[in-house]
Amino acid sequence: MNVGSLLKLFVKFSIGNWLAAGIAFLSTPLISALIVPDEFGKASMFTLAFNFLIQIVTLGVDQSYVRRFYDKSYRDKPHELLWNVLTPVLLCYVVVAAGALLCWREISRFLINTEEWHIVVILAITLFVGIIERFASLYFRMSKAAGMFSVIKVAVAITNVLTVYIYCLLADHSFYAILYGTGVSLLVGSIIGLAWQKKMWLTKAAVDWSKVRGLLAFGLPFVPAFIVGWLFEGVDKLALKKYTDFHEIGIFSAGYRIVAILTILQVGFSNFWTPVAYEAYESQSADNTRLFRRAFSCMSLILFICGLLTIAFKDIIILFFASDYRIAATVMPFLVLMPIMYTLSEITVGAINFKNKSYLHLIITSVAAVSNILLNVWLVPAFGAQGAALSTGVSYILFFLTRTYLSERLLQVGFDMKTTLIALVVVILNAYVATFGIFTALTLWACHAISIVLLLLLYRTHFIYLVGWMKNKFLGGAGS
Repeated sequence: MNVGSLLKLFVKFSIGNWLAAGIAFLSTPLISALIVPDEFGKASMFTLAFNFLIQIVTLGVDQSYVRRFYDKSYRDKPHELLWNVLTPVLLCYVVVAAGALLCWREISRFLINTEEWHIVVILAITLFVGIIERFASLYFRMSKAAGMFSVIKVAVAITNVLTVYIYCLLADHSFYAILYGTGVSLLVGSIIGLAWQKKMWLTKAAVDWSKVRGLLAFGLPFVPAFIVGWLFEGVDKLALKKYTDFHEIGIFSAGYRIVAILTILQVGFSNFWTPVAYEAYESQSADNTRLFRRAFSCMSLILFICGLLTIAFKDIIILFFASDYRIAATVMPFLVLMPIMYTLSEITVGAINFKNKSYLHLIITSVAAVSNILLNVWLVPAFGAQGAALSTGVSYILFFLTRTYLSERLLQVGFDMKTTLIALVVVILNAYVATFGIFTALTLWACHAISIVLLLLLYRTHFIYLVGWMKNKFLGGAGS
């Protein structure tokens, strides 16, 4: 598959995420007006708990599902693969959900500092529908059914907004509005997926426990990495809860909403790249390394430019938020490094998965997690949400570098790291001056503009390629 075809597929997979993010962004004025930062902070803690538990109950076999989807033994029997991975997941869910309900007081106090059993019940139900939605979406993703994948994403986004609004209208303006929005939207996504894949989900398949053991053997090493990864991604909120309050957590979480455009690219690219990368590797084509190098450089250009534009327009974007959230504009600049570094690492990390060296993910996330913990302990007490953002940005850089280094030791692709590191320094400098306000607004704009021109010069070959592809795509002809 050539790069032009990849770009076309990327656009198809990204449409749903773009529309979903657009819906979320347009609903931002409504949500920020209805939910104050303190309540938004509590909802963020719920999301943190949900993300942790779903990594536990899936046992890493969602990665096994992705890895074996194109395996010859399952190619014509997707229902067998589904039930071989889903059976241990559902058994684990029963144990985890029962334990959570028994310990509801402790969990509730940890999340929101009060004892409310409702939050744990909602968490257990949301976890179940989240499992179903994940595997339903994975099937569309791996079979490259971009249209249905996008339908689910858009339906989830619309349902989420409507549920939050209706709850606030009929009940109250508490964090429960966001909790119900998350659960109901995942339920709708699950129903759509199950309806479309009804034949696969209803086809009887005897669980082959010998194959289940093999799937678990591949997937379970991901679990410690996922747990450390969760700590890596969630330690900022935990540090803010310990050293500050729910208001700072809410402001920090709002900073993530400002970098939504980059998160769109991250999710869209990751969703399409994983099946493409596996399929390309399995084909044993001599052009694979060239394909990976070009994809990496093109995405580097796109992401770094989008990151600079997001930083440049942060004070305009924040106007869509309620006044209580305006301070989030000084939090987000370093957060742009998170989706940029993660997305690029999705390309460079391929060899670790190709060679089944899944244990290396634990090393990678451990390096990033330890750095993030140390940085948060150091910076959050002094700078609050800004310190958490800086810690996150630096840790994701280490995450990218570690992923790339270990993967290159297994398969030498030869990514253009020199240009990437120069561009990264440019973005870091822009994030620093935008966070700590050491220049006037006019000087800042000049800095951003000069930086964008510099990046275009650094990546001029790939910029010319992308422009040429867009001309062929939109003005006639096929991308090459």
